[in-house]
Amino acid sequence: MINCLFFSVVFFLFMSFSFGGMNYSSIHRTFLNMHRSILEVCVVTVGNDGEDIKPYFNEPILEKYIVNYLKDNVSKYTTDYQASIVYFDNNTKDINTNHHADGVRISLNAKINTFYHYKHAREFTINQRGHIE
Repeated sequence: MINCLFFSVVFFLFMSFSFGGMNYSSIHRTFLNMHRSILEVCVVTVGNDGEDIKPYFNEPILEKYIVNYLKDNVSKYTTDYQASIVYFDNNTKDINTNHHADGVRISLNAKINTFYHYKHAREFTINQRGHIE
């Protein structure tokens, strides 16, 4: 009886480590492979009057695309995750509050199981030609 209980506990721990590690690497790969085109479609380069302006991120659309990407891809591996998006000025690295930011930092925190917790961030900036770097 004790052998069966011991085997069950060892098996549970082994499976938690195995599947947790696989899910961790899958979430990491999914987050790092987030394609720049998701952000490029959110770059505004022309003002309301039709003239060229300094490129910036359209924040509501960017947030919608990022949330949908994470929901479609990360939720396969865990349902307990949070994403945060912070906009900043690329030149000064200060947080931007005027809704014309040319830099964005996307952070992802995910609890996979008792043993694994994923935490990573990526930064993207817009160059003068409107391309993501």
